[in-house]
Amino acid sequence: MITELVGAAGAGKTQFCLTLVVQCFLPETKGGFGANSGVVYIDTERKFSAQRLQQIAKARAPEFYDQRYCSEGIDNLRRLLDNTFVKDVDDSNKLLQFLNGIQPLLICGNKRLIILDSVAHLARKDFSAEMFREKQEALVDQAVLLKKIAETFKIVVVVTNQVTVRFGSDVYQVGIENSEYNENSFLAPALGNTWHHCVSNRLVLNNAVNSTSTSDSKLNTLTLSKSPIAPQIEGNYTICKEGIVMD
Repeated sequence: MITELVGAAGAGKTQFCLTLVVQCFLPETKGGFGANSGVVYIDTERKFSAQRLQQIAKARAPEFYDQRYCSEGIDNLRRLLDNTFVKDVDDSNKLLQFLNGIQPLLICGNKRLIILDSVAHLARKDFSAEMFREKQEALVDQAVLLKKIAETFKIVVVVTNQVTVRFGSDVYQVGIENSEYNENSFLAPALGNTWHHCVSNRLVLNNAVNSTSTSDSKLNTLTLSKSPIAPQIEGNYTICKEGIVMD
């Protein structure tokens, strides 16, 4: 099963991913997998920030990561960083090679979460408009591998996707607002319908709800637009020092 986070630039996709990393290491009683779990973070845009990860950890769970409230805070932060394997990937072929050889890494590190941030960046960079078929084949190959890994190792797989401009109506487009576009055009998830069928869950992050706000924490909406087990639902969230916080 693949869960996709889709949104325009600034919607908080990477912040969401970093929040998930912190959440993964929390105890099961707090909704995590435990301090001895591990994460594989595939970074295609060089947006991963160890400093921001630590900030989120200390703000979100000070009882585990802040030295002022936990005598083992520094050790827990070190474990968080050590058990988060960050892999920089700069083209689609290297991504497939990495996924094909990922099994030893997953076994030895008790990995419970894989994040691919972002799948769209490589697809857009590596394939021109004339290479549509090749791009779709590469995306399907990546999805097949990610699903196989998720099912074989019982691992959560999360990917981020970008948006594109569409004209007319599209059944797969859900509420990505932007004042620059009118009723004849809209922002929609990138990568097309083939990729849409590759993901099991789609979460749409929208940063247009409170675009005129002057507060430090910006209000956004999160829409579950696709799921095999849940109806479409929507809620608000903020991007703040704790990472992503649902309102």
